[in-house]
Amino acid sequence: MRRMIIRIAERTGIKVEERPWKLTESGLTECMMSSTTNACLPLCRIDGAPVGSGKPGPVCKQLRALIINELEALRGV
Repeated sequence: MRRMIIRIAERTGIKVEERPWKLTESGLTECMMSSTTNACLPLCRIDGAPVGSGKPGPVCKQLRALIINELEALRGV
């Protein structure tokens, strides 16, 4: 799933950067995780602290929609 999300992101011009980070890092606006059952899931709070605005961000929403469309296409829906 992670590789599929990265491939879709790069194909649609969304910059992908994988590296260690801290919740207190300046400029952190979105965080997401992926799994086989949840595709691309926004993380709005970590250890009780909000990530960005504390709401799902536009990049995660866009990636989630794109991955769901890709999965449905693979299933023939």
